[in-house]
Amino acid sequence: MPAPELHRTPSWIVTGSSGFIGTHLSNRLGDVCSADSFYGIDKEKPESPVRYRHVQADIRCLDSLRDSTSQSGQPDVVFHLAASAEVLTPWAQVPALLSSNLEGTYNVLEGLDPRLMIFASSSSVYGNAGLRPADPQRSALQPLCLYAISKMSGEMMVRDWARESNRSAVIFRFGNVVGSKCRGLIPYLINHVQRYPEGGVVARLRGNGRLVRDYVPVDYVVRVLTAAARIDWPAQPDVALNLGSGLAMTNRDVTEIVQQIAREQGFRLDVSFDDPPGHGEANEIVLDMEETVKLLGIAPPGAAEIRRVIAETVLKALHYAQPASFSTAHI
Repeated sequence: MPAPELHRTPSWIVTGSSGFIGTHLSNRLGDVCSADSFYGIDKEKPESPVRYRHVQADIRCLDSLRDSTSQSGQPDVVFHLAASAEVLTPWAQVPALLSSNLEGTYNVLEGLDPRLMIFASSSSVYGNAGLRPADPQRSALQPLCLYAISKMSGEMMVRDWARESNRSAVIFRFGNVVGSKCRGLIPYLINHVQRYPEGGVVARLRGNGRLVRDYVPVDYVVRVLTAAARIDWPAQPDVALNLGSGLAMTNRDVTEIVQQIAREQGFRLDVSFDDPPGHGEANEIVLDMEETVKLLGIAPPGAAEIRRVIAETVLKALHYAQPASFSTAHI
C-alpha cells in the first residue's frame, strides 16, 4: 500500500537539520510540508531563516530530546543525519565522535521512537573496497577507522531497535556528498585559493592523486531520502542501501576541476599529491547503486552532472556568478 503524500505526513523530523545535508533536506521538506508536520532538530541554529519549526536540542542529551518533542507525539519518519563526520578523527575529538555517533543514535531511537528510521551511514564502512562497486548485500564491511566503526555500530544499533520494537528502518551508506557548503576536499581547496590567490604556496594532498571516491550531488541525496520516506517499508527487517553515483573520481580529478574554475576567475591553485593517505583512510570506494535504483526508481547522476555541481560549488564559494560562457565541456 503506498504511503501518504508528503504534505499529509503527520510528523517528519530531521536530526542535524543545520548541517550540510540536513540544511538541504530541511529546506526541501519546509517547501512541501505543512508547518505542523515537519521540524528539524540541531544543537545549532539555522544560518538563515527557515520555513519549518526548528528545535534546538543536542542528541547527546536524551532528556533534552524527550522534552523538546513531548508535545508532538510519535513521529512517522526520522531522518537521522546528526553525527560527528570527521573520517580522520584526531585523538582529542574521539570522545565527541563516540558520544555523537553512538550515544546520540541510541538517544534518537529511544527518545523519538519513530515508525520509520532513516539512518545516515557511510561508505567508509566498506574500507578499501576497490574499484569494483561495493554491493550492500554482498560486500563485506571492513572499517579502517574509528569513524567508520562508529557508523557500522550505528547500523547495528538501528537493526536491533527495529527488531525489538517491530518498527521499520532504512540504512543509507553515503558516498562523498558535494554541493553548496559541503565538507572535505573541495572546501579545503577553496579555502587555499582564497588564502593564496596568487599561488606560490602548495596545497598538500594525499595518495599521488589516486584516492578514489564516489561523489554524489546533495540534491540527488535529498531526492532519494524523501522518496524512501514515502515507501511503506515492512516492519522489523532493515534495509541497507548505497547512496552515491556508482562512478569513480580521484582526488586529482576533483582538484583539476577546482583549478580550472579558479583559473577562469583569475586565481592560481598550486597542489602537491605527495602526502601519504591518512591512517585509516581508504584508497578506493565506489558504490553499487543497482538495488537503490530498483527500490526507489531514481537513476543516479552522470559524470557531467557531478562535475557541474562541483564547479558550481566552487564558483559560489568564490562569490562569483557563473560566467555565461561556462560549460561542463570545458572541464
